[in-house]
Amino acid sequence: PARKIVAEPTTITGSIGVFGLIPNAQKLLNDKLGIEFEYVGTGKHSDIGRIDRDMTLQEREYIESIIDKIYDTFLSRVAEGRKMTKEQVHEVAQGRVWTGVMAKEVGLVDELGDLSDAIAEAASLAGLEDYREKELPTFIDPFEELMKELTGEVKVHMMMEATGVPARYIQQVEQVKYLITEGDKIQARMPYYVHFE
Repeated sequence: PARKIVAEPTTITGSIGVFGLIPNAQKLLNDKLGIEFEYVGTGKHSDIGRIDRDMTLQEREYIESIIDKIYDTFLSRVAEGRKMTKEQVHEVAQGRVWTGVMAKEVGLVDELGDLSDAIAEAASLAGLEDYREKELPTFIDPFEELMKELTGEVKVHMMMEATGVPARYIQQVEQVKYLITEGDKIQARMPYYVHFE
């Protein structure tokens, strides 16, 4: 468990709850699609969770008992981590969600802040004074990347039309220009270009 939880005031917090869902698609499968199933099982409940029939009362009770057990485990872990009783956690849980501000009021959050505040708190808890933030991987907006590629292709095509030089040579020159101006300054290049067709 976290030693401290930081949330933004508008963060969606909580939803300490568990639910299960097994659909009954019998009418869709049989009547609409004409699909029928035959099962061979090794035990009384080996086909539990089938979507082509209703669950029996016993199967429903069994699945509900599993869900209740998962919820109880969830409550116990949150109670232990937040230094609350299971009853206190259950009072604020039951599948509800809270804003960060509300979550702080009910004890699910320690402090309000943003990601930088959370990182500073983590560094403090770790005893770090000299640290830096770096976001990885660097996100490139897909639309921006597409526009950049299209712009580059148009530029190469226009230069090819104006000079008569094949596109691959223009692209090589553009690549070298990019490496010199924006990329690493030190480079080793082959005296030739390998082109596969």
